[in-house]
Amino acid sequence: FDFTLEQKFVSEIPGIPEGSTIKVISRTMAQSFNPSSFKIFLNGADVGEQIMPIIPNTQYGAKGQTKSDTFFINANSSSASLRTSQELKYQFQKMHLENPSDIWTIGL
Repeated sequence: FDFTLEQKFVSEIPGIPEGSTIKVISRTMAQSFNPSSFKIFLNGADVGEQIMPIIPNTQYGAKGQTKSDTFFINANSSSASLRTSQELKYQFQKMHLENPSDIWTIGL
């Protein structure tokens, strides 16, 4: 995320049954003084949006906040049963792009 607001992660996960429900657990960390969120996609299909907590702009305040959410998506709507590799994509959404102190990390 150093030079782009989008990251893709590809994993080999073959054999997902057609019509099954896929559970996506997302744990992220952000340092943002303004409202921000992550939009999450599986194989291009919208999984959900993870709203990140704002941190206070103080000398001794928190330096980042973590967030963990669980999302569910049908294998058919994400074409997961038709693929052997699955692509999980995160798009970082900032409300105020002029703040250079907004940083983020993703843990998979």
